[in-house]
Amino acid sequence: SSSNTSGVNAGGVALSAVSNRGGEVEESSAAAPTTTSSSTKGGVGPNAPPPGPLRRLLPKFPWHELPNYLTYARCISIPIFLALSYYPVIMPNRAPVLSLLFAVASITDWFDGFLARRWDVTSPFGAFLDPVADKLMVSTALIVLAGRYG
Repeated sequence: SSSNTSGVNAGGVALSAVSNRGGEVEESSAAAPTTTSSSTKGGVGPNAPPPGPLRRLLPKFPWHELPNYLTYARCISIPIFLALSYYPVIMPNRAPVLSLLFAVASITDWFDGFLARRWDVTSPFGAFLDPVADKLMVSTALIVLAGRYG
């Protein structure tokens, strides 16, 4: 029987050692596989599907940052939600607008996670900020509702 082990040395060359029946070890080296550059994938991760029509139409747009931009927009919508809920002079019939704002924030929550996983552009900062933005939006809405109707 033979056993096979492999590794990568400090120079990035893949090494593989095969032990044959006599216990002798034969080593062979091969160049490490190259990764696809982000420019060929439209600025997204290496496991992303090929660019669709919108990503092909706008190749200079930073698509790898879009999920974070959606999270930033959700964070910015929190003070807007507060302002619209506490200033009745601006908009006396504001319930539909607040509902729409909360619904759009919820949809962007799903969409940014979907895009980050699909395009393989997850980041530690995004993994941190996304749940924080969710909890801030929901707790803000609950506090506004409790203050008005509680």
